[in-house]
Amino acid sequence: MNIATIKSKLNNYHKNNKIIQLNKYSNIAGDQFPGEFNVSGFHKQILDLVNKPRSIWGTDKCLRIQEVVGPLHSHVFHMGIFAKSIDLQDRFVDPFKDERFHKLQKEIINQFLGLLNLFHINLKEIEISYLDGLSFGGSLIGRDSLLKRKYAFPADAISRDILKNKVKLFSIKSITNIDINAEEGSLVGPRLEVAYKGIEIATIVFDCFKIEHNRLKSINYVSGYALGIERLAAAINGQNLIEVTPRYNRAIRLITKNIKAANSSLFKKDLMIIIFSVETIALIPNNLSKKQKERVAKLKKNLRESLINLGVDQKKLNSLMFFFKK
Repeated sequence: MNIATIKSKLNNYHKNNKIIQLNKYSNIAGDQFPGEFNVSGFHKQILDLVNKPRSIWGTDKCLRIQEVVGPLHSHVFHMGIFAKSIDLQDRFVDPFKDERFHKLQKEIINQFLGLLNLFHINLKEIEISYLDGLSFGGSLIGRDSLLKRKYAFPADAISRDILKNKVKLFSIKSITNIDINAEEGSLVGPRLEVAYKGIEIATIVFDCFKIEHNRLKSINYVSGYALGIERLAAAINGQNLIEVTPRYNRAIRLITKNIKAANSSLFKKDLMIIIFSVETIALIPNNLSKKQKERVAKLKKNLRESLINLGVDQKKLNSLMFFFKK
C-alpha cells in the first residue's frame, strides 16, 4: 500500500462535518517552536483548542534537523494529526477522577483502533506503552524542568483497561509517557506510545493541564493522536523510508545514475545523509533565527563530508537540489 493510498484512507476516515479539515502546512521555520523548525504537526492549532473546543484533522509537513538519520529516521516527514477538545464550562476537577476525561480517553482510543482496522492491521502486532504512575517536576534538566514543584500522575487505568488483551501492552513509570515540554504554555497529560512491527508509528495524548508560570493549570481537555505517515507506510509494507517514499526513490536514481558505488551498502549511510540533508536545505527559507542557522550549519558540515565520501560534485548536487525544490 503506497503513501498516497494511506493518506487518502486517513482523510476519508476523518471526513466528518464536525471535524475541521486543516489543508495547509504549517510554516516549516516559523516561531511555533522557538529556535526549532516545525518539529510536530499543527502545534498552534492544537494549543488553540484549549480555548476553542472542537475537532481538527490534517496532515502537516514536519522537520527535525536534530534527528540522527537512518532507515527509519529522515529529517523531513509528514504527520497526520487528529485532536479534539471539550468545553468543561469552568467546572475543573481532578481529571483522573473525572468521568468526562475518562469518556474522552475511551473515544480517542477506540477511534485510533478503528483507524488501524482501516489497514487490516493485526492488533496483536501492535505494542503500546502507558503511564503506570509517576512523580515529576522540579527537575534541573529535562522536559519537566519548568515546573517548580513535584506533581503526581496516577496510573492510566482507563487506557490499560481498554487495551489489555487487545494489544501488546507495557506499563512504565517514566516521563516518556507524559506529554510535556519545557516551554510556557506546553500542554501536559498522560500519553501512549504506539509501535507496529517494531516501528514507532504514533503517539496518543490526553492533555488535561498546561504549564503557566511554572505551575500546572487546569484546562479544557485536549486529546488526540499524531501518526507518522511514512513510518506507517514502512511498517505496513515491511520496508524502510527510502524504499517506501517515492521522492527518495527518484533521488537515489539521480545519484546512482552516474555514481555506481552509491548502490553499495558501504555508502548507505552517506547516501541517506545526502538525500535527507539536501531535501532539508531545499525546503527551508533564507530567513532563519540564530539557533536555526546553527542547526543548519551542523547539517551542512555532515553533508559536505558525505558528498566527498561519495564523490558527488557540484553539478550533481545542484541537480539533486533542483529536484527537491520542484
